[in-house]
Formats: sequence, C-alpha cells, structure tokens
Amino acid sequence: MFLLRLIGTASFRLAATYLAVFSLSVVLLGWVVYLSIGHEIVRQIDERVAAETAKFSSEFKANGLAHLAAHIRSRKEAGAFLDYRLEDNAGRLLAGSLPSIKAADGTYHEGWTTALIKTEYESDQPDFNQERALITRLDDGSVLIVGDELGGVEEARRAVLIAFGWALAAMIVIGVGGGVWLSAARQWA
Repeated sequence: MFLLRLIGTASFRLAATYLAVFSLSVVLLGWVVYLSIGHEIVRQIDERVAAETAKFSSEFKANGLAHLAAHIRSRKEAGAFLDYRLEDNAGRLLAGSLPSIKAADGTYHEGWTTALIKTEYESDQPDFNQERALITRLDDGSVLIVGDELGGVEEARRAVLIAFGWALAAMIVIGVGGGVWLSAARQWA
C-alpha cells in the first residue's frame, strides 16, 4: 500500500520518465555499437584478405603458378590465419584447404563473397562457419581464393549485447530504486 502510494507520486513519475529516456538512449547506443563493431571487423578482414590476394597475385606474375602453390602450402603449414584455395585452369586443387565456393551455376564469380563452409564434426551434426572470401582469376585462368572466417564478428556483437544488456538492467534497478527513494523522501519531508 505504501509502495503503491510512492509509485503514484509526481516525483516517481518524473524519475520514471528520465529512466525511460535514458533507457532508450542506452538501447539506441547499444544498437549503433552493435552495427558499427560488426562493420569494422568485416572491413579489417577485407583489408587483410585484399592485401594477401594482391601479394599472391604479384607473386604469381613474378614466379608462376607452381611457385604460388608451394608458397600457399608453406603458409598453411606455418599456421597462417587466413584460408586459401588455388585451382588450376582445369579446376584441379593445387593448394589450400578452403572448400570450393562456386556459385550455383558451377563457376567462380570474381570478387567478394560470403559463404557458409562446413567445418569439422564435433558431434553427429555438421558445423558451419561463415567465410568472407575474395575470388580472383589469375592471368592463366587459374583461380585464387583467399578468405577468413567471420566468427569473430558474431562473438564481438554478442559481447556488445551482453555488456549493454547488463548496463540497461543496472540502470533500471538503480532508476527504480532512486525513484522510490526520491518519492519516499518527499513523503517524509
């Protein structure tokens, strides 16, 4: 009864209005950060993949396909963070472990693509990762694909959601508690 009287006061309604405005601000800020962080991570992945593709394309022009295939194999053996696929002009895999990401028509479309890649089984069900890749057709008709997993994007976005969710929850608890305290202080004054 006493609590209901406190909630009905003008001071509590004012505190609730401020709480609603600040809560909306936190939600909007969280949404902007959520979108921005995903965009920034993808931009960094694109820069890294494009730089590696340019380096490999130059290496192909200078030293040929066999040398490029050997270089890709040595990069993977050394634990490279990017994923690669090199096919000759007949479609035979020469180097890399990235699965084929041909379009529905059975060909490679040059440029950027995002594909679901089946990964290793850890249970009876297959696991899929999103891969951001740059497909480049080299001068002799062979195909070079350099890509990177997008798993970090979802992990970062999930962390942002959790952080802003906790901040919103804490703000609501403090706001409601402050509104009740302010109303009670006005009642006793």
